[in-house]
Amino acid sequence: MKRHETPVSFDSLASAWSQATPKSKQEAYQVLLGKTVDAPLPPPEPLLNLKEVAAALGYRSAVTPWRLGVHKVAEDWAGGRRMYRMSRVVEYLRSPEARKNREALRAAKRGKAKSKPAGGGEE
Repeated sequence: MKRHETPVSFDSLASAWSQATPKSKQEAYQVLLGKTVDAPLPPPEPLLNLKEVAAALGYRSAVTPWRLGVHKVAEDWAGGRRMYRMSRVVEYLRSPEARKNREALRAAKRGKAKSKPAGGGEE
């Protein structure tokens, strides 16, 4: 027995058995018999291209997610194409790094707007 395991007594086993669901009891019994219980795996998360990521995030163009730095979490696939898992994209967009990037983009955009002449031309 390993050090971190607690010894199993009949009382602790009986207590756990009495509180278990019928399905859990059946699975535990199969394990005690030495049979493996194969739980179904969740379906793999689909891979998306940048255009699909942009659409899922509500952007009209794939340029915006690219500028936000989403390409940093891309996975390289066939022919050098970059594919994305939405969970990783969302995780990145919530990160402090992405927040700083968004703030820098906003500041740059505000700076451009201020440098343009009011009225659109000379009079």
